[in-house]
Amino acid sequence: MNINFKNILTESIVDDLNISKLDKVTLKVFNVIKDDKFYYPNQTKAWDMSDGQRITKASEMLKIGDYDYLYSIYDFFNTYGHVLFQDIPKEIPKKTLPFNSDYEHILGAKLLQYYYDNYTGRILFSNETGDFECSVVSGDINEAIMEEMYSVEIRNYTLHTSIFVNMFPSKREPNKLGCDYLSMSDELSEFIPIYRETHSDEDDEFISAKIDYEEMVDSKYFDINFPKDMSDGSLKKYFDDMNKLIIKEMIIPNNDLMVEYFNNYEG
Repeated sequence: MNINFKNILTESIVDDLNISKLDKVTLKVFNVIKDDKFYYPNQTKAWDMSDGQRITKASEMLKIGDYDYLYSIYDFFNTYGHVLFQDIPKEIPKKTLPFNSDYEHILGAKLLQYYYDNYTGRILFSNETGDFECSVVSGDINEAIMEEMYSVEIRNYTLHTSIFVNMFPSKREPNKLGCDYLSMSDELSEFIPIYRETHSDEDDEFISAKIDYEEMVDSKYFDINFPKDMSDGSLKKYFDDMNKLIIKEMIIPNNDLMVEYFNNYEG
C-alpha cells in the first residue's frame, strides 16, 4: 500500500488547529489541488495553474463566492503549507483583496470567467453600422486566462472594429478604467484621417500633421465604481456599469464617424 505519510501528518495537524471546520476543509482543498495542471483544449502539454485559477477552482469545488475569504486561506496555505504546520498562528488572519492591478493575478481569472459566462456573445448595442458584441480578448477564455489578458473586447464585425476596456484600473489612473477604440481594417484606418480633416478646424494640429493612416478611433479613461467584492451581484453591477459607459463614452461619441464611413464604404 502506497501511503503519503506527510499528507497524513499534515491533515492531522490541520484537524488540530483552532480554526473553523470550513477553514480546515478549505485548507485541505488547496492542499489537494496545489499541484493541479491546466490543459488547453486538444493539447496534451500541462501548464501550471495561476494563483487566480487555483482560487477559482477552489471556489467552484466548495461553492464559495467570497474571494476575500478564499484569498485569506490561500495566502495562509502558501505561507505554512510547505511545513508540517508547526509554530503557526492559532487563527488565520482575514484579508481583503484590493481591486487593483497588483492583485490582477489573483482576481483576473474570476473576472474573465464571470464575463465570459454571462456576457460573451451578448449584443451590447446595435444600429445601422452593425452589432457591437461582447467578448474577451482573443475570444478564447482559456487563452485569455493563461496569457493574463484581463480586458473586455467589444467587436463590430461589420465595421471591423474592437473596443478594449481594461478590467482593472491602471497605475497611471488608479481610480479609472482605460479604454481604446481601434480600427481593425485598412479601409477604416485610411478613412479616419479623411473624416477628421473634413470635420476639424483649420488650425487643428491633426491637419498640420498630414496623417493618412490612423488605427485609433478613440482613447480615454473613465470613472467607474469598482466591485466591493467578487460576489456575482457585485460583478454583475460592475460589468453592467462598464457596458453602459462603453456605449456612452465610446460608441455614441464616435457614431457619426462610423455612419459616414459605413455609408461611403457601402457606396
